[in-house]
Amino acid sequence: MVYKLDGSESRQTVNRADIVTKAAWDGDALVTTVTGPSANWKDTWRLKGTRLTIQTSMPGRELASQRAYDKI
Repeated sequence: MVYKLDGSESRQTVNRADIVTKAAWDGDALVTTVTGPSANWKDTWRLKGTRLTIQTSMPGRELASQRAYDKI
């Protein structure tokens, strides 16, 4: 997937599905969204020291996951 970091939408086809991606800064977090016929989620990326955390949420669901990566 391709994201434009200026907050504008990018239309593209992934696995034969048309989707729209968007990325924008919200303070120190990069927020990316993906929407389409079978896609609707938001990732919030934060760098804290050497740790990158990515929180994924899906509108209309109580599901949220978080992943963390440490620089070795």
